[in-house]
Amino acid sequence: MLRQRDYAIAAVELGETFAQGLRKNFPQARVIEGDANIIEVSGRFDVTTAIEFVQNLDETSVRKFLARTAQATSSVVISVSNRQSIHGLWVAYRRFQKSFVHTYTPKQIEAMLEDAGFVVTYRKGVWLLTPIALLPDFRLPLIPAWFARIVNLIGDRVFPRLCHLY
Repeated sequence: MLRQRDYAIAAVELGETFAQGLRKNFPQARVIEGDANIIEVSGRFDVTTAIEFVQNLDETSVRKFLARTAQATSSVVISVSNRQSIHGLWVAYRRFQKSFVHTYTPKQIEAMLEDAGFVVTYRKGVWLLTPIALLPDFRLPLIPAWFARIVNLIGDRVFPRLCHLY
């Protein structure tokens, strides 16, 4: 989408394998390999995206990332794993959540964005209902993917603050 609008694209990726994949699939993008909270990225950007990124950061690191991002852009598109979603509640209850995954409520992430100087202008939820299983690694499904897709056709729009990704 951004490439189609003639944006210059720069990506920061921690993992070498993912960075190589980005370079291969998006040869016109500048791919920087390293920890987003440590590496130096110079210049200003029209928009910064952090899609399924902050879920890998504890709150202190999220705040640090947002403070640094605010110095480079006035616009950020971000997604978070919602602690208050059905998925978030289920994985916490069943203790399926991986130790490196950090979930936040919509209220928490919006407060962190505002503390960094951003103004929240658009909100959207995705996946009100996700496939849920009784056992780890999606074994013995309780809510199959086909059912979740049907529910989400309406549920995502009606209950965005309860969706898995916010």
